[in-house]
Amino acid sequence: MWLRVRVLKSRVFRFSTAVRAIRDSLRDAVQVCSANLRISGMAFGIAGDTTVTGKRT
Repeated sequence: MWLRVRVLKSRVFRFSTAVRAIRDSLRDAVQVCSANLRISGMAFGIAGDTTVTGKRT
């Protein structure tokens, strides 16, 4: 019986560790995409009141 409990705890720990890693990876990907969109927006004058040169009008 204790062996089953130990195996189950091990599997739950591995699963929760994998879920945490996936969640962190997705969070990092979202941050990278957001940064790229901000940079692209600034380069093409899309971000608010900036122009292609980056000077505010």
